[in-house]
Amino acid sequence: MPIEDILGVLDQHGVDEVKELQVQAELQASEIIERATREADEIRKRSVMSKMKAIGGESSRIVTEAKLKVRRQTIVAKDKMIDSVFEKAAEDLGTLRDSPEYPKVLKQLLDEILEFGLSKEFVVNIDPKDKRLASNIIKDLDIECQIDTNIDCCGGAKATSLDGRINFNNTLESRLDRARQFIRPEVTKILFGE
Repeated sequence: MPIEDILGVLDQHGVDEVKELQVQAELQASEIIERATREADEIRKRSVMSKMKAIGGESSRIVTEAKLKVRRQTIVAKDKMIDSVFEKAAEDLGTLRDSPEYPKVLKQLLDEILEFGLSKEFVVNIDPKDKRLASNIIKDLDIECQIDTNIDCCGGAKATSLDGRINFNNTLESRLDRARQFIRPEVTKILFGE
């Protein structure tokens, strides 16, 4: 075979090899592009899922904070309403002195001071408005004590031992304050059905 034929065959063989390499390269390139596209899609999906979780967590946190804020505001509003009930009760105590029942109430409050266990020597502190009534009640109860008109209250009395060690506050305001912790749940139930 002449050299030209050999060169022609080699040349044809080279062209065929180049074509085959091109086909293989195109196939490989296509596979690489397809794999890269799948990987990119997977990365994108993971990124989106991660962001969705973050957004979901953030929105959940925001909703929880909003619920807590509303709950705190509700509690504050309820406390204010309950406080207003006790403020109204304190105002109403101010009118008790003008009631025909007040002498009985003051007598009961003074009796409780005696039951508290103060020795016979003590000072009863009263509002100046109650001086005459308290003096009469103390006289009827046959109590030996000093009466001081040095407090300002809606009614009732305070008592102190002469040595100052024992004090008993039995004013209407102090009674309301002591009762407040016990009746607050009932007030809450009446106002809010809780």
